Amino acid sequence: MVAALHTQGGDATIFTGRTRGSPRDAVFVNAMTLNSVGLNDIHTGSVSHPGGCVIPVVLAAGEAGDLSGRDVLVAMIAGYPQKPIRLIVPLAPGGGNDTLARYVGKYLNESLGQSVIIENRTGGGALASSEYCTPQ
Repeated sequence: MVAALHTQGGDATIFTGRTRGSPRDAVFVNAMTLNSVGLNDIHTGSVSHPGGCVIPVVLAAGEAGDLSGRDVLVAMIAGYPQKPIRLIVPLAPGGGNDTLARYVGKYLNESLGQSVIIENRTGGGALASSEYCTPQ
């Protein structure tokens, strides 16, 4: 995966402008984009924002290295701290998003051997789930 980031060709997608560039450039631009518009996550156990760093790297390397979706997902999870994975669903249980989250959680648990906890946090148009994910 690391070798794929050193490719200098236009092998990776840059989100803004729907263009392509080297994996290294795609990582830089995509990480800056995610952080500048606040589309980063919070890992409450470590009080960090690994998504803005992990996701652009994994996507660019996966695309440039022609990796499988499973390999990309495993690499993405490996970039997060080693605690149970908590998947926060900002909608009520029983709907389509909840069903999808539980399916993904089951797959992650089986393929990674790590506990996955699905938590439904409803209210305020996802405000309740956002506040829940923000450290106090």
